[in-house]
Amino acid sequence: MLVYYRCNFMKSLFVHDHKFTSINGRYYSDGKLTNNTWLRYLSFSDNIKVIGRVKEVTSIPNNLNETTLNNVEFFCINEIKKTDRINTKRVDLIILNQIVDSDIVICRLPSFLGSRAYSLAMKLKKKVIVELVGCPYDALKTHGSFIGKILAPIERFKTKKQVLNANSVIYVTQEFLQRRYPTKGKSIGVSNVELFNHTYMCDSIAKPKVIKFIGSLNSLYKGLDDLLSAIYLLKLDGINLELHVLGGGNISNYTNKIKMYDIESQVVFFKPISGGYGVIEWLTNGNIYIQPSHTEGLPRALIEAMSVGLPCIGTFVGGIPELLDENVLCKAKSPKDLVDKIKILLSDDDFRIKQGIRNKEVSNNYLYDSLFSRRYEFLNSII
Repeated sequence: MLVYYRCNFMKSLFVHDHKFTSINGRYYSDGKLTNNTWLRYLSFSDNIKVIGRVKEVTSIPNNLNETTLNNVEFFCINEIKKTDRINTKRVDLIILNQIVDSDIVICRLPSFLGSRAYSLAMKLKKKVIVELVGCPYDALKTHGSFIGKILAPIERFKTKKQVLNANSVIYVTQEFLQRRYPTKGKSIGVSNVELFNHTYMCDSIAKPKVIKFIGSLNSLYKGLDDLLSAIYLLKLDGINLELHVLGGGNISNYTNKIKMYDIESQVVFFKPISGGYGVIEWLTNGNIYIQPSHTEGLPRALIEAMSVGLPCIGTFVGGIPELLDENVLCKAKSPKDLVDKIKILLSDDDFRIKQGIRNKEVSNNYLYDSLFSRRYEFLNSII
């Protein structure tokens, strides 16, 4: 049995571009950075300071998770202006004030704030831990803007240099990010997606009627547009499936396409659900889960869908091929390829059921206790 102990008087600093919601000094997140995240670092330090972005509100937000740990302090920035990315003095001063009083600096990359914290911490010879959660090149290349395509190779070069020279790196993938961004320091591949034990399971025997999808409606790289096209192409072939969409953002980004395809009765949008049992239960009412992303690190929603035994389809991007059977992988930005994979699951009951069983077994590798132990042993070895 692993025994945990904490190094007395250690102070940690976590830096990322994540946007928190705040009211009266209380901080909320959409589920990506919660108490469980902070406990990873509180296992070896007495407190952790957090730098990110923040949006101040006047009423308690719904469907968000509050950080309730007393030894977590927030020093967030209200707004990062475009000029701050050129002249970094204002942002650097905020970060530097917290780095000076910290023993360990955790920089989650890719992110502007994480990158600035890395540079400052290395100059001060602080112990730096990089968390690499995605590929900046892929993210910017698929962003859809001209400036994103210009910045993509620049950010890739900068991230490669930072990861290469970091004291230690935690990759969220087992192979993909390691190949693109190798390091000379110590490293481990351990997901930042942590599942809790549950008994929820989908009906794996029922004929598929409902496809599930989770993702921000404002993030075009999630591929919802491609999935809508696939639903339309299936309809032309006489196959009418429902698409259930869970995620915050602007629905109007998709309404015109849905009307043009005449699939209003087949697409249902659900309001965001706070992370945990609510999302898992929502997934059990589906028959297939699809992750049609154009870029990814290691998608939480896909692993959650796998944990309820859903047969899944994904694209050949990021860490998705590390999760799924190659027979259910397709090209990104290809509705036709999506349709072909969906038809395979519709036509072969035995294959579909076996995929669900396989996915459930693979998802067990991402249970909280197992990942916490692996991460703790790694962090303890470098601290």
